[in-house]
Amino acid sequence: GLILTAMDGDAHKSMRNLLQPVFMPDTVNRWKETRIDRVIREEYIKPMVPAKGGDLMDFALYFPIRVIYSLIGFPEDRPEQIEQYAAWALAILAGPQVDPEKAAAARGAAMDAAQALYDVVKVVVAERRAAGASGDDLISRLIGVEYQGRSLDDHEITTFVRSLLPAASETTTRTFGTLMALLLQNPDVLERVRNDRSLVNKAIDEAVRFEPVATFKVRQAAKDLEIRGVPIPKGAMVQCIVTSANRDEDAFENADKFDIDRKPKPSFGFGFGPHMCIGQFVAKTEINCALNAILDLMPNIRLDPDKPGPQIVGAQLRGPHYLHVLWD
Repeated sequence: GLILTAMDGDAHKSMRNLLQPVFMPDTVNRWKETRIDRVIREEYIKPMVPAKGGDLMDFALYFPIRVIYSLIGFPEDRPEQIEQYAAWALAILAGPQVDPEKAAAARGAAMDAAQALYDVVKVVVAERRAAGASGDDLISRLIGVEYQGRSLDDHEITTFVRSLLPAASETTTRTFGTLMALLLQNPDVLERVRNDRSLVNKAIDEAVRFEPVATFKVRQAAKDLEIRGVPIPKGAMVQCIVTSANRDEDAFENADKFDIDRKPKPSFGFGFGPHMCIGQFVAKTEINCALNAILDLMPNIRLDPDKPGPQIVGAQLRGPHYLHVLWD
């Protein structure tokens, strides 16, 4: 099947070139106008407003799956199907377990969920192809792409879409949670962003640098090499520590400070090199829409003083477990 993270070299480059246009800003910005902003505001934020308070992580857990569900092109009028897909995606994400007693059961549940998700996605892909694939959704676009005379078959599209649902959910959930925690812990910065929305994307980029969700990336040496006197033989596995790189004082002044006025500079939050996250524009756009909706519809949003404050935690994947807030 088509799983980019399992590919390398020329095969990966060719397939990424085939897929990349679907995830570029011009396409994603159209999705923002027609799908992303509407889903976040109408289905999530507006219904929350009357409560005047709650845990934003309850919202953060579900909106990325719902948005990617819409972008992929699944039927919009079947809420029970959305809930089922979300449950499968979360089961896949829960597969890796440290506790050996839980590991076998979780792994089995994850494999069952992955197969179930594959089966339903493949039906949708076949239906979309038979109908002419004329829509603006991801599946239709994937059916229509061509690179060097090559197009994708149903199995390739299905495996790619199946891998997107869980991959596009947890990282966006955690990044949004981290951004909100940092802004709520720095109310002066939050107020600046509220009053000047041109700062929203700068705040997102700085949160990704300051507290990246994925703390490390694993790479394999393609040849013998030496870095600062340390020999690394061909085939050796190397852990690239993103959290360290993103706070490198040689690259970032006052690196341990959350500073949205920082001069723009690439960080490693979305990875690096040929395997940089292909969906980063989608994730940033979702988070941009979510933050703007919250600032528009939840006046004076602030941490709930009667509940524990958020903590950004995690060894491999980081983010807050809760975000208790109040608004007027």
